[in-house]
Amino acid sequence: RGLLELEENILGRSREDQINGIQAGTEVSAKIESALEWDNQSYFGSIMGRSIDLVSDSFDATEEGFEEESLDRRETDFIAFGGRYFEWGRTFVFGGVQELRYQSATNSLTINRNSDEYRYGLGAEFEHGKLSGDIDVYGFTQDFVSPLILDLENDVVGGISIVYAANDALSLKLEAERDFTETNIANSAGLFSDRLFAGLSLAPVRNTYVKFGPTRTQTQIANTGIEIDTSSLDLEASWAVSPKFKIFLRSSVAVTESPGELSFLDAQFATTYLTLSYSL
Repeated sequence: RGLLELEENILGRSREDQINGIQAGTEVSAKIESALEWDNQSYFGSIMGRSIDLVSDSFDATEEGFEEESLDRRETDFIAFGGRYFEWGRTFVFGGVQELRYQSATNSLTINRNSDEYRYGLGAEFEHGKLSGDIDVYGFTQDFVSPLILDLENDVVGGISIVYAANDALSLKLEAERDFTETNIANSAGLFSDRLFAGLSLAPVRNTYVKFGPTRTQTQIANTGIEIDTSSLDLEASWAVSPKFKIFLRSSVAVTESPGELSFLDAQFATTYLTLSYSL
């Protein structure tokens, strides 16, 4: 299996961008990925290599005007994955390494964020009667070049999702997730986010899907005692108009509460994304 992908995104919209002080900008990602996969219906496995070149140009407002920062982030990954099928689902284990290297024409200190990461984890997918779900958990150790950034030692992230299907049109869903995001905050390895969602999934008519419910998110800046809390009401909806044409809607209304030193992040906000996709 091979993958070539070129993608451009707008910076400054996510909560992580705002915590990092990114107010506006663009991000261009070029990804090359190849994998050797094997599956005999009893066991499965794969070996995958990936290279991502991420170039971002951000603009921050200051008293003197806008400051531009250009950053080239190069990521290299190697991951091994394997598992086994059962009557109720499947289980798997995985492990890998990641290398991060930075270059910047405007900020020479970004090289201090160069790091090497080692990860290992396990997961499962299951289905029994009206109950189904999946879980994946992995630990990782990240060693930074800079002695000013404390290394991450065997930190754990991952997620679990459980669905109870009352009938073909109504399901109850519970999701818990902990993830890690890189940061440019001085002397901090990154951001840990703990998210809990409980809600309903509906299929009111054929080829449609609606999920809505409250979400509670707590963001922690690594190596500090700073925590930022966000409560939101989220909605996702999709409609397969035809086998090739799909419409996807995601909307959220949220409130953020931050400690005194980050009170400028306190806000009430709403976001809506509409995606139209057509496959040839």
